[in-house]
Amino acid sequence: MIAPPDGRAQSARVSPMNDRSPVVLFDGDCGFCNAAVRWTIRRDPLARLRFARLGSAAARRAVALADPGTDLDALPDAIVLVDRGGVHTASAAVLRMARHLRFPYPALCLALVVPRPLRDAAYGALARSRHRWPGRGGECPLPPPGFASRFLDDDGRL
Repeated sequence: MIAPPDGRAQSARVSPMNDRSPVVLFDGDCGFCNAAVRWTIRRDPLARLRFARLGSAAARRAVALADPGTDLDALPDAIVLVDRGGVHTASAAVLRMARHLRFPYPALCLALVVPRPLRDAAYGALARSRHRWPGRGGECPLPPPGFASRFLDDDGRL
């Protein structure tokens, strides 16, 4: 433990949810989802987003801290965003993730004015066919070189 100037003890290791970094939860068995995570990392040079596999202990902790009433097992098995605003699914998750990426992707947030049922219909069409894309494997691949620190391990720590 490190004692800060105000005398309170705090952990030397910052918890991913204490710094309130948005956490992207993804299906580690889906080749499309893994490709989407790699695509996102390349467009997030400030490393604002963290990542965890859906169903992992880290994902459960992130969801419980953001919204204790949300059941992780009831969430869709594609992309989920957990941030200060709560737990976001489908098109809302993707568009809110865009806020954290380099220009021009934050402009995609303008699509949030489109009624959610329309946005989610487009998102759902892609999500239903994502397992047919090449790259589906039996386990989550290793993070891209140099980015392992952005992936939460299964006990909820960076």
